[in-house]
Amino acid sequence: MKKAALIFLLIIASVILVCCGKKSSETYYPDSSEMKKNLESKGYNTDVTEEDRNGSSCTVLRAEKGSEYIVFYWFSDDSCVDEVIKELKAKYENSYRLISIKNDKKFGDLAFCSTKRAMEDSGIVLTEVKV
Repeated sequence: MKKAALIFLLIIASVILVCCGKKSSETYYPDSSEMKKNLESKGYNTDVTEEDRNGSSCTVLRAEKGSEYIVFYWFSDDSCVDEVIKELKAKYENSYRLISIKNDKKFGDLAFCSTKRAMEDSGIVLTEVKV
């Protein structure tokens, strides 16, 4: 009887953990402080700055560890997103990801480029869309 009760409790606990856990298939971009903390815990040198680009403000995180890197911009509006993407594309030709988002209700305006390892270490989760 005790063995059956223990098994039942383990099953219930497992179901609760699965249901309440973070959905790993959902796209997620940490904010600058969380991303900085994630990367520093993995040994990256990080720098977070506030910049003004043609009257628009943005927060920029730069991090690197050996050949791994990520450069991430959070914009106050979408006016500089295309310009930054062009700059990142020119400077980081072999990025694993080069992504920009404009006027998204959930994520706002952002742009980044990264190696695969740095993206994973930063805490970014991207939903893969199959077409």
